[in-house]
Order: sequence, then C-alpha cells, then structure tokens
Amino acid sequence: MPPTSTAIKCPNCGAPLAASIEQIFDQAQDPTAKTRLLRGQFNVAACPTCGYRGALATPIVYHDPAKELLLTYVPTELALSTVDQEQALGRLTQRIVSALPAEMRKGYLLRPQSFLTLQTLIERILEADGITRQMLEQQRAKSRLAQQLAEADPAQLPQLITEKDAEIDAAVFQLVSTFAEAAEARNDASLRERATKARDAILQYSRLGKRLRQQSQAFERAAQDLQKLGPTASLDKLIDLFVSAPSLDRVTALAALTWQALDYTFFEQLTARVDRAAPSDQQRLTAIRDHALEQSQAYRREAEAELGYSASVLRTLLQAPDLQTAIEDHLADFTETFFVVLQANLEAARRGNQPDATHRLEDLEKSVLLALDKALPPEVRLIRDLLQQPDDPQADALLQARAGEITDQLLKDMDLMLADLGRRGETEAAGRLGRLRESAQKQLALRKFTA
Repeated sequence: MPPTSTAIKCPNCGAPLAASIEQIFDQAQDPTAKTRLLRGQFNVAACPTCGYRGALATPIVYHDPAKELLLTYVPTELALSTVDQEQALGRLTQRIVSALPAEMRKGYLLRPQSFLTLQTLIERILEADGITRQMLEQQRAKSRLAQQLAEADPAQLPQLITEKDAEIDAAVFQLVSTFAEAAEARNDASLRERATKARDAILQYSRLGKRLRQQSQAFERAAQDLQKLGPTASLDKLIDLFVSAPSLDRVTALAALTWQALDYTFFEQLTARVDRAAPSDQQRLTAIRDHALEQSQAYRREAEAELGYSASVLRTLLQAPDLQTAIEDHLADFTETFFVVLQANLEAARRGNQPDATHRLEDLEKSVLLALDKALPPEVRLIRDLLQQPDDPQADALLQARAGEITDQLLKDMDLMLADLGRRGETEAAGRLGRLRESAQKQLALRKFTA
C-alpha cells in the first residue's frame, strides 16, 4: 500500500519537513514490498535544512498471503502502552484484511506474529523463503571477512588471503567489489583504493582467483569460437562447439553466451549425437549435454524472474506519488531487462493509440536515464561519452578537450571494461576502447611529467 506524506520536525534541528511514512508492506498489493523492506528503503527522513538523514520509528505490518504471514513490529523507542500498540496494529491489519477478497481471508490473519526488533521480523521473512538463521550467520561471516579484506593493509593481503583461502568464495569476492563501488559513490578514495587492491589480490593469490581466471579464459575462448561461426551459423556447427568442448567450464561459457538458442531441437539433436557416439565417448558427451541443459534452464529461470521483477519495478514507478524519490530508490534495478520491459510497454501504448500512457512512459524513460547519468562515476561517464563519438578522431578530440578528467582510476575502469568486452566477444568495441586507453595513458603521463 502506498506510503503517506506526513509533516514532522527534524529530530536534529527541529525544522519542519515532509516525510514519507510506510507502515503496511503487503505483497498482495505490491510485489516489491518485501524487497523494499529487506533493503531498508523506507521511512527515512532527510532534512534539507541541516542535512540530517535517519530512520523514522513507526509501527509496521508485513503481509504475504502466499506464505500466510502476518508480521508486526512496534519500535520500543515509541514507548507505546500495550493498549496503544494493539490499537495501532489493529488499524493497520484491518486495512490489509479489508483489501483482501473474502475467499483469501484465512485463519492466519487472526494470529499475527509480533517481533521485538525489526531484524527478527526480517529473519522470519527470510526463513519463510528457505533462508535459515544458520545461512544468515554464514552470510554475516562472509561480510565480516570481506570487510576485513577491504580494509586491510595492502602489504598484509597476500598472507591474509593465504590464511583465509578456504573461506574466500565468490560471495566474498563480490562483497569486496561492492565495497569498492560503494566507496567510489561516497568519494572515499582511501577505502576505494584498498578495496580495489584487495579484489586484485584475491584474483592473484587465492584458489578462487585461479578458478575465476580459468573461467574467464573459458569465456574468452568460447566467445572467440562463436565469433568464428558468424551470426548465421547452423545448429550443427553450434552443437559441434559443445561436443568438442574440452571442459565443463567451456560448456558453461557456451551456454551463457547462447542459452536462447538452446531449445528443444538443439537438445534433441545433441542427444542423437550422444546416442551415435562410441561407447568410450558417451559418458563425456552425456555430461556435456546434461550440464548444458542445467545451465540453459538456470539462465531461462533467471531471465524470467528478472523480467517479472523489472515489470514490478515499472509498475511501482508508474504508481509512485513521488516519481523522483522512487527512481532514486530503484537506481540499482535499472538493468537492460528493465529497459526491455519499458520499451515493450511503450510499443504497446503506441500501437494501442494511448497517448496519455505513451507520454507518461516516455517521460519516465527520460527521468530514469537522467538519474542514471547523474549517478555515474565521472570516469564511467567519460568512457561512455568517448564511445558515443562517431569515429576515433572525434573521440581523440573529446579526450584532449577533457584531459583534466584523465586519472589512474579512468585507466583502471577502461581495463575492466576491456576485459568485459573481451569476455562478450565484442572485439570491435574492445579494439576502439583499447586505442582510446593508449591515448589516455599518454596524455596522463605527459600531464604528470609536466606538472
């Protein structure tokens, strides 16, 4: 249910300000309610007078009819009496029940579960999703290790990584990368540098790093092989690549790059290859087929889930009373899939001759793109502007005009983007970015020499 706007006084300076208060998180009415609650994206006051930003204490109720959950929480700092608590929660739960069709009003609605802390309420939601407290504690341990690595003295990283090697997995590596990105967003140069060095050291010294390098090489080779086939390659040629894959890592990479083509016909013909193979080779080919099927199904499930989530984000934005705030809350959700969903809705509105819906979606797209542009780190914005130039001479001219923006971090970001383009087989874009990086490096070296 949508939040309400309330006039309050700033807890820090006392100045009046408008706050958006959300007390009901109902999955039946808003599929993004759980995500918003788990991410803490609610009931935050921001004072334009003194800059204070903090959470607002208010009773909340969470409802998920699919899992028959009705959960309540009243912050202790409100110091409400038992009667006042019951009245406040009663009004909220009554709104939930009233919004439900009669056939969905079940017994669990009469037995709401109360929690003393917001954290225990969240743990109950996660438990209903199959995430146990033990799993949460394991995740917290990973977070602590990632923070330890991100904040460590770079000189101590090789020894620390050797000691913690068995505990460093993909989740820890991703968290360290997230610390670096968050530090970049906060302009915390010291933490960004340490977290970036920790990420690089993990790749260099850990068993995970060795594994990631192997997988990266598998993706590069798979991309190269697919590029050689060309855009009009036959199904037989694609099957040949899978059949000749030297490892399951290569099969994983091929499936990641071609999963949309791995349909019933593909697996039918691959199975025929397995059946015709020599007995000594059937076990290997069966493993390849089964792994390719598992990977392609996983990518399809992920794509379907992402489409569903992106559609719910779009609905949330269209229904939001404050569009700019909603956009800021969902910056991390504006993926390629989100824009695919947005464009599909735009096309439907245009074909259906719905001018109001068309204009609203067009305005939404402009607002999202503007917000994303503002959120980009300056180095990434410069790389984007360079790649948008029609040819290399104009890109070089832009690079010279913005020479003051060339930094060591820009070169590092270019290296990361080059590696990503290489993994995806986009050799033309990688070649152009590589040439621009050489120009940027020369200009940076010249500036440092003449400084």
